[in-house]
Amino acid sequence: MSGIGNRLSTWLRKVPVAGGAASALRRQVLMLRRRIAQRRLESVLRRRLLAGIELPVDDADKSWLCRTKESVLRELLVQLRDINGASAYCLQCYRGQADTLRRFGRRIEGMRVLELGPGKNIGVGVLFAVNGAASYCGVDVFRDQEFNAPSVLRSLVALLEIMPGLARPIADVVHLHGDGGATVDERYVEFRCPVDVEQLPFAAGSFDYVFSNAAFEHFSGPDAAIGEIHRVLRRGGMTAHQVDLRDHRFMDNDPLAFLKLGEAEWASLFPANVRVDIATANWTNRWRAGRYRDAFVRRGFRLLEYSPQTLPGDGVTASLRASCHADFRDLPVEDLASVGLFLVAEK
Repeated sequence: MSGIGNRLSTWLRKVPVAGGAASALRRQVLMLRRRIAQRRLESVLRRRLLAGIELPVDDADKSWLCRTKESVLRELLVQLRDINGASAYCLQCYRGQADTLRRFGRRIEGMRVLELGPGKNIGVGVLFAVNGAASYCGVDVFRDQEFNAPSVLRSLVALLEIMPGLARPIADVVHLHGDGGATVDERYVEFRCPVDVEQLPFAAGSFDYVFSNAAFEHFSGPDAAIGEIHRVLRRGGMTAHQVDLRDHRFMDNDPLAFLKLGEAEWASLFPANVRVDIATANWTNRWRAGRYRDAFVRRGFRLLEYSPQTLPGDGVTASLRASCHADFRDLPVEDLASVGLFLVAEK
């Protein structure tokens, strides 16, 4: 990198400065060089973004990220991961929701959005707001200690500043403070806690869209939660849920291990407050894909999409089925082998 950064480095090597001071100066020059490189990278990628020029995308991203302007955003996030790591996750979650809404002919503009279990931050809500949603509300049973850290919001603002075509000014949604803090404007983005999903504190028909991402499996009363979603949605409103059906203790090594246990034995593994303090728990309700499908239909929803994700390869073998507890052993192959579920429904 030529320019002021290199000239400063050359000058520093020639200047006789005491050891400690020299080290401090070198660190400052290094930081300056990194900032210059970052600004140059941002400038190049911004121009490419606005021109719609494609950049390479990792294979893992191709399932959800089109090789268009968003690919440039993703490349920027990868290269600037130190300041935008959290934003990359928010962008991924938001794009998934936006794509789902688009596939079913729904417009984000003017939409009233409810998210169940947003976890550590409501960055997805910020993205909904700047893209024209009338309001976003996230509800959770607990507040994570790192919830909505100012660094996450400031990182998200850095991303949004290069995104073209936003429906609402970023400054209307996220307020940056001189002391390094950042807050959201509750006219557009709200968080409520603690909230029981089995008794949502909203009037009937309050929302146009209700969604969750890897939260439903933690609900102790999923059927009641589905009933509440139906109540707070307007007629014709839509709901979408990505559910992780794996044993959270052994997600990759043995994702169906908990199917070997009966209900009493499963419950005995966790403290009494596990259904409240799920931030540090691996407890899940162990509902299988078909049970979610049936519950949504029974509560009056019309299914728009039902996509279980199952074990690769042979899936359910005779030995796997034989090892399951009697509560699960006779389930259909699709239910027994399911490790995830994406479900979309309409009221």
